[in-house]
Amino acid sequence: MKHTDFNTYMQRIHDVFDVEAIVSENLSLQDTETYYHQSNLGYLFFHSWQGAVHMALSDSYTFKPEDYARQVQCIADDIRQQSAQTVLELGMGKGFNLRYLVDVLPEHIFYGLDYTTLHTQQSKQRLQNSHNAHVMRADFHHVPLTSNSVDYVFELESVCHALDVKQVLGAVRRVLRPNGTFTLFDGFRVVPMDALSPQYKIARHLVEKPLGVHEGTNISDFLRYAEELSFEVIATEDLSAQILPNLRRLQALQDRFFWHAFPLKVAKRLLPPYLVRNVIASMLMPHMVESGIQGYYKIVLRARK
Repeated sequence: MKHTDFNTYMQRIHDVFDVEAIVSENLSLQDTETYYHQSNLGYLFFHSWQGAVHMALSDSYTFKPEDYARQVQCIADDIRQQSAQTVLELGMGKGFNLRYLVDVLPEHIFYGLDYTTLHTQQSKQRLQNSHNAHVMRADFHHVPLTSNSVDYVFELESVCHALDVKQVLGAVRRVLRPNGTFTLFDGFRVVPMDALSPQYKIARHLVEKPLGVHEGTNISDFLRYAEELSFEVIATEDLSAQILPNLRRLQALQDRFFWHAFPLKVAKRLLPPYLVRNVIASMLMPHMVESGIQGYYKIVLRARK
């Protein structure tokens, strides 16, 4: 994606949306829930008909639908290697990951929580015949499980929605047994905000808030918070290049429908606001990732004894 394309997208967004209002929004967990409710059909028809609400990881330059399973396959391998019996997913979405895990690891116990009522209902439906899965609507700032009761915790693109990342880390640390693992696949800020130009500061907000993210966390800050809360950082892997085929696909889809400001203005008048605002992130995210401003990482943390 060329820089001129980025400027064109920025101008189109300014022509259609109240950018200043979006940038100044103070999003709550209820706003994030509204985002997922309004975006449900968009995720189904334009993202993943299988029910994934996270980015696919592609080794090649070509996106394939089966790439949505790459993260959970990695999680399953980790669970086997660590002999983790009790597993918790933060932000389970529509149950895509838990459905895979209960099928391939039937002797393990799985818990899933999500703040979004719709996602909780969809996960319960998907997992209704599973004897080893327990689904709950809950806030991951306050994980409703007993202390030291879980062997393994994972999340795919949910902690980015946290209003207090340190509180979520603390909640996970409390429920993890000593030497338990917390694995994250998530988006982070890479370049600090004060190092960005005014235009890129605005662009950062425009790839976060339309996706229900109040304020992203710098990767360096997140790792520091984890160590302060008695986690050992086992691994940090930059997977940004592997989500680019998915990002480019979504960008191409919005280009097909919204090649000009006019059809986007029409959609803005007719469709739910959060659904339409996904287009903003689809326009800008490839450039922000390619430029190294935003990144996608796998992080593995271990609870110290």
